[in-house]
Amino acid sequence: DLIAFDPIDRRLLVACANRIVTFGVDGSNVQDLGDLGGLVRVATGITLDPVGRRMYLVAGDQVVWANLDGTDVRSLGNFNGTLNQPKRIAWDGREGVLYVTNYGDQSVSRARWDGGDGRKVGVNVTGPTGIAVMGDPNVGPMVLEPVVYRPSGQWFALPSVGPDDIYDL
Repeated sequence: DLIAFDPIDRRLLVACANRIVTFGVDGSNVQDLGDLGGLVRVATGITLDPVGRRMYLVAGDQVVWANLDGTDVRSLGNFNGTLNQPKRIAWDGREGVLYVTNYGDQSVSRARWDGGDGRKVGVNVTGPTGIAVMGDPNVGPMVLEPVVYRPSGQWFALPSVGPDDIYDL
């Protein structure tokens, strides 16, 4: 996903190619956070930790972390070499971990909030173009993408979802 919602400040953050833009849900107070010190290169995914007030982005072959105001930017690297054409990212606030889909080798990588302890946790996941964590207390239970990780440790793949499809899990 290239858009994320901050429920505390009621703002949207959008990853636009090589920059991050944020604005109120009513379209007010637009702020261009730029390319976060040059670390945002062709962003393909964004997720938020609204409690910790951080955004995490898939940018090129790495994950980048920044405060929601665009300060304190740092690269979390490639999760111990496990990222392979990373696409989407999800935050599990309950566990304090990130999940990233890897289109290159059809897998999912997991790492702590600081990028440490990176490892593969899902393999042979066909076409992992999106991911969401169900039951995350920061955003509530929802499924927005075809590949979902449940905190119980199960991977659940949905068929392609069209705009008129609704899944109640």
